[in-house]
Amino acid sequence: MPKDTHKKIALVTISLAGGGAERSLGILSTMLSGLGHTVHIVTLREDIEVPYTGTLFNLGSYKFTDDSLTARWGHLKRLRAYLIQHNFDLIIDNRSRPSLLKEICYTQYIYRNLKVAFMVRSARLETYFPKPISIAKRLYNNSNFIGVSKRICDKITETYGFRNTNHIYNAIPQFSVAETSSTLPSTYILGYGRLVDDVKNFSLMISAFAKANLKTPLVIMGDGQDNEKLVILAKKLNVSNKIYFVGHQRQPSSIVKNALFTLLTSHYEGFPMVLVESLSLGTPVISVDCESGPNEIVQHGHNGLLVPNYDIVALSNAIRMFVLDGELLAHCKSNAKDSVAHLSQEQISNDWNTLINSL
Repeated sequence: MPKDTHKKIALVTISLAGGGAERSLGILSTMLSGLGHTVHIVTLREDIEVPYTGTLFNLGSYKFTDDSLTARWGHLKRLRAYLIQHNFDLIIDNRSRPSLLKEICYTQYIYRNLKVAFMVRSARLETYFPKPISIAKRLYNNSNFIGVSKRICDKITETYGFRNTNHIYNAIPQFSVAETSSTLPSTYILGYGRLVDDVKNFSLMISAFAKANLKTPLVIMGDGQDNEKLVILAKKLNVSNKIYFVGHQRQPSSIVKNALFTLLTSHYEGFPMVLVESLSLGTPVISVDCESGPNEIVQHGHNGLLVPNYDIVALSNAIRMFVLDGELLAHCKSNAKDSVAHLSQEQISNDWNTLINSL
């Protein structure tokens, strides 16, 4: 009788609401379930927005308003009890992990004697490893890490010396191209994501767009703490009449699909879903070469343009080139979908299955 290779897997995450990391986790739950694994999603906060597949344990719903030390300890005991009760073959930890005290608690108590793989979804490693480095090395000694880009895995090895690292790229979402209620111009450039400038650097995008001095408008899609700041910057640069701030869209695919091209100007990334989503919908991209992800996705002159980060002149020139050189834009557009075919859910599911069975 053949051995049953199906596993019982827990995906631990802060929440199921937010940006690309949360969308990627929802996709992962569906892929693993599709492979026949039994999937539980454990959320530490009660925010649930992205689609998922599996059994949800919403630990956040138990918090209520009591934030005392006793309540927090009870919260952690409840999580430990759930993991023990269900006897998971593997726990995949998707949390950000910057707090040393929390990570001592997780590694020494909550995950004690359990098999855990830690996801790292950003090149900013301090988001996923507490300081100091010497203590992090001891906490995670012999742990398994899964990075969403090759560069992230290399950086983990360079910084901490950990060798048990594997990279698995984020998979392409399955879109239903529904029409949006937003009124947009017929032709436009697109930038989208969380409007948090310390991460996504929309200020660079707006500044380069202004410097390009084109008639084609820019659509910025997303919500965040820096929305007003970016509106003020657009006014200051005299391009507010050419920038459309359309907020968060629950059905963004038609906006992405109909754009001339998509811009990404982040300070840092992991494996940016903005680029993957755009290319999968046939929309070419211009991205800064930030750490990490873009240079593992964008093939310069083939499916988009890759420019040095923080170089406003290079970025504005790339924007002008795509708008004014119809032949180059058409060439990159024709290659967009095929360039991310290796990121299909079928292929990434196989990568996950191979890794899970090796751990």
